[in-house]
Amino acid sequence: MDGGADPRAAPPELPPLVLTCRPRWRFLYAAAAAALLVLGTDALVALIGHPDPGWLDHATPVVLILAGAGAASFVARYGLARVTIDETGFRVEGPLIREKVEWQRVERFARLPPHGGPSLLRIVHGDEGRRLTLPLIYRDSHLLELGLLQRGFPRD
Repeated sequence: MDGGADPRAAPPELPPLVLTCRPRWRFLYAAAAAALLVLGTDALVALIGHPDPGWLDHATPVVLILAGAGAASFVARYGLARVTIDETGFRVEGPLIREKVEWQRVERFARLPPHGGPSLLRIVHGDEGRRLTLPLIYRDSHLLELGLLQRGFPRD
């Protein structure tokens, strides 16, 4: 008897991996949200004192405030979220998102190219074909892709 481990035994259960957002992305989108909301508010205040506002004067604060709200939503949904990868699948948890994906229920996934922002990972999962789109702004996000390729906890 050589005293080695039984090769037929199940691999040991590994602790979950927790991926957090890279600070640069979080800061970039938070700063953009703050700047757009301040500019939109300033444009709205300027509109109040304008003697004869045109259509562009009305549209500017609306567009700026909506863009700022979108950037703030991105920060709250993805920038403050964390991805936890374990043996059964992965979870995305944050203030505005709670999604659990099991490895066996993933139908397909694709990495979408960046269009003025980070690359995106589109995952179709579950019985009803739910779609989850994750920006690849997390530290070691390549481990999530590796886990999806291997249909399990990323190894090797």
